[in-house]
Amino acid sequence: MANDSFGKIEGILDFCTEAPQAAPNYQERKKSIAEDISEKEVTDARRAQEYKDSYQGISDELAKLPKDKAVKTCSAYLESK
Repeated sequence: MANDSFGKIEGILDFCTEAPQAAPNYQERKKSIAEDISEKEVTDARRAQEYKDSYQGISDELAKLPKDKAVKTCSAYLESK
């Protein structure tokens, strides 16, 4: 997976964990994304500037969403998998 995509996905999942009732579901998704990748590769990817830029970019955009739309976005992600 490309570092920028990895950053976006983790940014979305971290944002969605702010809803305490569903947080375990998002944490489980986050684990499953990297389950076939070595810990070193995950660490290296998270250190990459592409990851950091994508993570921050998606986090900033999601923070701008109205609360109800953010909840719908997060719920849709869980339902899509």
